[in-house]
Amino acid sequence: MKTIDEIFSDVTLIGETPNLIMATQMPDKIFDEVKGWIEPCRAIKDDEYGQLLFHHNVGTGHNSFQTPVPRQLVDTSYFLGYILHFAELYLRSTQTHELNNMIMPRRAHLRNFPGHYYGYDLWVNFAYQGDDNPEHNHGGSLSSIIYIQDEDKQPTYFPALDYYHEPVPGQILLFPAFLRHSVSEKETESERLTASFNLDVY
Repeated sequence: MKTIDEIFSDVTLIGETPNLIMATQMPDKIFDEVKGWIEPCRAIKDDEYGQLLFHHNVGTGHNSFQTPVPRQLVDTSYFLGYILHFAELYLRSTQTHELNNMIMPRRAHLRNFPGHYYGYDLWVNFAYQGDDNPEHNHGGSLSSIIYIQDEDKQPTYFPALDYYHEPVPGQILLFPAFLRHSVSEKETESERLTASFNLDVY
């Protein structure tokens, strides 16, 4: 059985507190769970009633479709445990929390947001030619980007750091929710797939 230290043995820190980004490559098992969301989310996107479940946020009108991830795909997943442990690692690394020097798990929680239909603030972005993601920040305490598929390797730009992050499939970024970021307009016809979520920290 892998230890938590083994699971998170290859973590990169980009920038510094308060604008710190933590990056790592997800284990294949976890990334396979994420890839398993794509077809259920695509079925929502392609359904004649799909607009009823459209995930409304700042990207609305800029991306072809944003789909909430069905809650039942998350509640029994290893992914859920993975991101909560990843968030605890982030909190200890930033030294911004009074309990950072103690082993105090589960200070971070996947943000509940009933207005996004499935209850969790977790969604998949489907982007095509002409789509972009304007500069924005997120709700909650911590936010994430998961890179799933991007043949063009179109970077995410973080203006506070003047940093362009080139996507790698299976890579996950975690950063403070206030940290603004953007993706420029997509110029090719290939499909770009990412996922995002927000966490609350107590």
